Amino acid sequence: RPDLALTKVNNLKVSLAEKTAQSAASDISIAYGGVFPVPFTFYTGYLLDDESRVTLYDWDRDVSDWRVLDEDDDGEQFKVEQPSVCGKSVVLAVSVSYPVDRQSIDTIFKGLPVHYLSLPTIDRNNHWSKAKQDRLSGEFLEYCKMLLGLGVEHIHLVLASQNSVAFRLGQSYDRRNLPSVSVYQYERHQTVRYPWCVQIPHEDGKNVEVVQSEFKHVA
Repeated sequence: RPDLALTKVNNLKVSLAEKTAQSAASDISIAYGGVFPVPFTFYTGYLLDDESRVTLYDWDRDVSDWRVLDEDDDGEQFKVEQPSVCGKSVVLAVSVSYPVDRQSIDTIFKGLPVHYLSLPTIDRNNHWSKAKQDRLSGEFLEYCKMLLGLGVEHIHLVLASQNSVAFRLGQSYDRRNLPSVSVYQYERHQTVRYPWCVQIPHEDGKNVEVVQSEFKHVA
């Protein structure tokens, strides 16, 4: 029931405001860690974009414990694969921890231009640097700004990443200026590989909502 989960996430800002109302901003720090579907993780980061003191943690499977982002930046940048055509609605597929499912993307988002961003080394442990995540989120933002300049009005975001990376990309997404965005959940064992998304509009007065996919099923 992603719709019920969305209701809980939407209450996050109000809950934080209530808990911190009696404290000075300089006395507040927020720690984020979670094991959550990618659309909700991205949206949580999106909601907390103006919280300046958020420390990210992620689950380290090798030691079965939470861990802060404490490694050095290895300098890796996103490789870009850009289609020859564009449109008002495009798919942006980002590969960090796993490669995105290109066959499913081509089938389910049939007819939409697909832009691919991928790290040279796709690995579950390539994200333990805060500096790297900050830099990659900047690259992601600049690419979305480029899409805006091409006339894109809506981005279908397919993201294969660790939880903290999804959160950080959500933090970087400019809610005032960038296109509206739908962030998709991937379910490898379902007939519809991207069965639902969290749709985040940029127009005032429109609500964030869970939308069931209406694209073609995987053959």
